[in-house]
Parts: sequence; C-alpha cells; structure tokens
Amino acid sequence: MKTEYLIRPRPITERSVVAVGSFDGLHLGHRAIFDRLIERAKKLGVPSVVLSFDPHPKQVVGSGDLKLLTPGDEKPPAIAALGVDLLVIVKFDERLAALSSEEFVEEYLTGALGVKEMVLGTDHGFGKNRSGSAESLENVSRSHGFEIVVIEPVLWMNEPIKSNRIRKSVAEGDMRRVAHMLGRPYPIGGEIVKGRGRGQKLGFPTANIRTPNEKLLPPPGVYAASDESGQPGLVYIGSCPTFADGEFTVEFHRIEPAKYKVGERINISLFERFRGEITFPDSGELVKQIEQDRIRLVDWVENTSGIRK
Repeated sequence: MKTEYLIRPRPITERSVVAVGSFDGLHLGHRAIFDRLIERAKKLGVPSVVLSFDPHPKQVVGSGDLKLLTPGDEKPPAIAALGVDLLVIVKFDERLAALSSEEFVEEYLTGALGVKEMVLGTDHGFGKNRSGSAESLENVSRSHGFEIVVIEPVLWMNEPIKSNRIRKSVAEGDMRRVAHMLGRPYPIGGEIVKGRGRGQKLGFPTANIRTPNEKLLPPPGVYAASDESGQPGLVYIGSCPTFADGEFTVEFHRIEPAKYKVGERINISLFERFRGEITFPDSGELVKQIEQDRIRLVDWVENTSGIRK
C-alpha cells in the first residue's frame, strides 16, 4: 500500500473508488466499508483509496482532548493489512473544517482522486458541520459524475458498532467487549524505553512501553495480553502506588523469557482485565500477587482459544 500525506489538495490519481473517514479503531463496521471498497475497485479496475485525517477532526473542532483507539502511527500499517491500495492522510485544520461538503468533493474527491464511486456508511458525515451525508451526497455525486455506495451498519448486541461505543468500553476496561466490536484484541504499542528495573529485581522482568500521548489506554490494572509472536504475558498499566516514587508506566511481562532492546517497537494485544491497581504494604506482598497473576494467566491461556466468548 502506498501512503500520501496532503496539507492541501493536489492530483494523485485520475480514477478511484474512495472511502472517507477518520476510521478510528478500524472496527468491524469500518471493515465492512473497506471490503466493499476493495471489491468495487477491483471490479472497475481502479485503485481502492482510503482518505483519512490527521489530527482527528474532533481534536480540532471539538474539545481537543479526544484520546484515540488508533493513533496516527498505528493507522497506516493497520489499513495496509486490509488490502487497500492507497491511503491518503489529509491534515485536518481550520481551513479544511470550513469547507462545505461540495467544496470538499471538488477539491479532494474529484480534483485529487478522480473518484468514480464513493463507499460510505449510513451515518457518514463530512464537510462543514458534517453537512455531507449519504442522502445529501446523492445530488452532489450526480453533478460530479460519481456513484454512491451506502453500507449498512454492522451490529453487535443489537446496536451499531461505533468508535465512541468502543472508546467507552476501553475506558471501562471491558476488553472482551472491545474485542468483539473490533474483531480483534485491543492493540497497544510503542517504543521500549529504559525503566527503573524494579520488575527485574522482583523476579518479573518487563518491557517498559512509551505509548503515544493520544492513545486511549484502559484503566490502571493488570491485563492478560500477548506480543506479536503470540506469546502470552501480563500488562501492567498504572502509577506503581506501592513505591513512593511511582510514576505512570505501561509494562509487559512475558511468561516465556524474552530480551527486549531499548529503542525497539513492541506491539501488544490486550485480551482481558484481571484486576485493578492495588497499593501493597511492601514489595513482598506485591511479589505474591504477581505470582498469583501469573498462575491465573497460565490457566487463562489453557482455557482460551483466541478472543474469549
């Protein structure tokens, strides 16, 4: 997959099938859109294009403190894995926010991408005040010579899967619910950084992970997880309250020993929250609890196949 970054519109391709959106989380609803996007593009013999935004529109026209399921560095590889031909990431700023839906179509969809078909969900909106909807785009598309393909929402527990719904579940620490709506465990990743070495001293070495500031993390606690190779481990998220100089950290302890190098990137999948954060009277009590967490994890792995139902 090729990735293009735009500050202002410029010609990129003469013909395409396009899906437009923030696509935060790349959940099952988004994947339904991408599946049809790729299908239609292949039938027409043109590139499949995803046009997305950075920063997220709500971080510009909203409160600005929105935490994301899929920060900027996670999005390109995740979309590439789905089989899209071209990802176009447009800088979302005040100028872009002020464009009407028709101006957006003229500058980006027809002008930059030569759109022949646009694939979108029923609740899609873009342009100033999200004025461009599936309904209003029908007239615009006819006048600009392209077709609209509308995809019905994907439901889970009788409700549409939406990014806001998943963010709420992440914030509550319900990783099983999150996995059902994403179609995969919740990913976190980042650069391995040098820690204080406490885990090593206690007998449980960890990789300390610097996650992006805009990444939405679940509540403090201990989680069942795995690394990219599928090896299980425990993730701790929290501020180490047992220690006076505790600071916020994200750490991964793999059951099978592994050597991690500072500066490398590590990607982890979170499956289930085992417990919340606990302040222990001393490090000895902390060690006892970690041993119990490891026992629970081994049992969890033996009785789990993929995402727990």
